[in-house]
Amino acid sequence: MSSNITRHAISKHIHRFLLPSITSIFLLLSSSLYADEPPPTSKTTNADYHKLCNFYKEITSKPVNMDTKEVELVVAIYDNLPDLYNELYKYIANADPEDRYSFIKKHAKYHNKLAWECEAAKQYYINDFKKDK
Repeated sequence: MSSNITRHAISKHIHRFLLPSITSIFLLLSSSLYADEPPPTSKTTNADYHKLCNFYKEITSKPVNMDTKEVELVVAIYDNLPDLYNELYKYIANADPEDRYSFIKKHAKYHNKLAWECEAAKQYYINDFKKDK
């Protein structure tokens, strides 16, 4: 009788130990299986790119210096289009200005399957920066 009670007590303790351990092992294995999945698709929409172009139209036409325009653009995108800012703008800030427009276009096409065109952004990055130098 004593051995049955001991076995039962040991069995009870083993189950208490194994259940969290098995759960941890399962979570560890399942997370490693999904580690190589491609990143989720972009959260930005066609409306976001339309809004982005409107920011370029509004801000780049102001009679202020290039540095002020850059700050206003980044703030407007950060405040109003946080997904686009996180996906793209914090990365292109260090790119050459003449490359930025093509980066935005490529991002729209690759991540959102959009053919984005914005004459104000194109003019700003391709021509205005050259004049300012």
